[in-house]
Order: sequence, then C-alpha cells, then structure tokens
Amino acid sequence: MVLKTDDDAIIYVKYTGFIYREADGSLYFRVIPIFETSSEKYFWLNHTIAVGIGRRIEGGVAYTVYAIK
Repeated sequence: MVLKTDDDAIIYVKYTGFIYREADGSLYFRVIPIFETSSEKYFWLNHTIAVGIGRRIEGGVAYTVYAIK
C-alpha cells in the first residue's frame, strides 16, 4: 500500500503474514510490514523491523504495528 502522511511524505508498505481462525471462531492476525520511503523525516522506517497485530472492524481490518528494538 502507499501511505501519505499529514506532512505529505509518501511511504510504501508491503507486508506478509497470516490469518488463523481460533477454535472459538475469532481470528488471529499477524503481519510483517516492510517500509520504503525517500523522506528524510521517515527514513528510519527503511531500517525498522516491525510486526503487526490485526483485528476485524466494521467494514474491514485494522492493525496495531510495533517496531522491534
């Protein structure tokens, strides 16, 4: 996906992951995003390892993404 920040920086994100259905019917989402940007402000994302935890919301999916340090 392509993100545009509030300050007009462009960040390309590609990710892989999986969705697993638990025995209770809930879904277990995990993703690994990889960020690419030429923005000086967000350049640190190019060298960041991150994991995301997903959840279903009305009309789609939302992720909380954590940087691994």
